[in-house]
Amino acid sequence: TDPGDGPQRKQRRERDAAGGDDYAPAPWPGDRLQPDEVSWFRLDIGRNRNADPKWLIPLICRI
Repeated sequence: TDPGDGPQRKQRRERDAAGGDDYAPAPWPGDRLQPDEVSWFRLDIGRNRNADPKWLIPLICRI
């Protein structure tokens, strides 16, 4: 038997007849930055100049 076929799971037709989705979107966490408050940057290094995430990520985190 499939564990997803239990009685606790509503079928789509029952869910739609009951008023739509049972899921509400989660609120935006207050301690995180909004998408328009973040900074994006570009590094023009490339693989030829040894752009390896092993040293790029610590360098970026120090900034």
